[in-house]
Amino acid sequence: YPGGEFPTVPGVPAGVYGRPGATGCDGSMAMPFGTVTEALAAMPDAIALSRGSHDLTAGLTIGAAVEIVGVGPGATTLDVGTAGVTFTGDFAASVSGVSVEAGGGTAIRAEGSFAVRLDDVTVSDGDVGIAADGAGTTVTGDGVTVQGAARVGIHLTAGAVGDFTSTLVQDGVKYGVVAEGATLTLRASFVTRNGLDGIALLGVAAGTRHSIERVASIGNGVTAMRAETGAVVDAQDLALSGTVLPAGLVGGDGLWVATGATVNLDSDIMSDADRGHGS
Repeated sequence: YPGGEFPTVPGVPAGVYGRPGATGCDGSMAMPFGTVTEALAAMPDAIALSRGSHDLTAGLTIGAAVEIVGVGPGATTLDVGTAGVTFTGDFAASVSGVSVEAGGGTAIRAEGSFAVRLDDVTVSDGDVGIAADGAGTTVTGDGVTVQGAARVGIHLTAGAVGDFTSTLVQDGVKYGVVAEGATLTLRASFVTRNGLDGIALLGVAAGTRHSIERVASIGNGVTAMRAETGAVVDAQDLALSGTVLPAGLVGGDGLWVATGATVNLDSDIMSDADRGHGS
């Protein structure tokens, strides 16, 4: 990312700019919009957000194809409060180079067949960090960090598809990554220090299977990875270790496979729960 106030958005001629608190705006770099909502109302192809904290605590619903670009995580922050950002409808959008800070609720949610791409995005706190719900809804992430979620770091439900690469999910109070009747592809990623399951695969969308490759799930509670009835999982190059069993709970497993679930393992898997009995 450049060192200037705004990011560079190459190849997008119909873009506008946003800077927190700006007034007398036309969306140009010299006179940027003062809020993301104002910038979105201009129906641009792209929104280039300045450094600083952008107030979205009233919530933001995006029902259009748009590219949202910040200077970088830690430089451009979206303060979404408890309302979060919702992508809805049969569109495609991307978000890159931002931190998303929530005070509860779901920080980023996709629904209604929306396709969202997240690149170099950090999501902090909230009940759920990233959620995708419904058949046809897709979230693709590369270089994503989700941390401190109260319930679930990444939650896929009801036929949604999640495809994440180089993703870190850490320090959640409960679950790291959950796919519930949905489909998960997770590769070259790290899931750690979540209070309950690191990765929980609760069934699978009809006709599909999960793919977990080059993933470390370390230091989570109950299980490093859990596959429940109906889940079909292809797993390669995994490190599942250091499971810490919370007081009063049953588990302590590196890998838990329920009756009616299928996990296809390659020869490189390690499963050595430090506490508990492993499986």
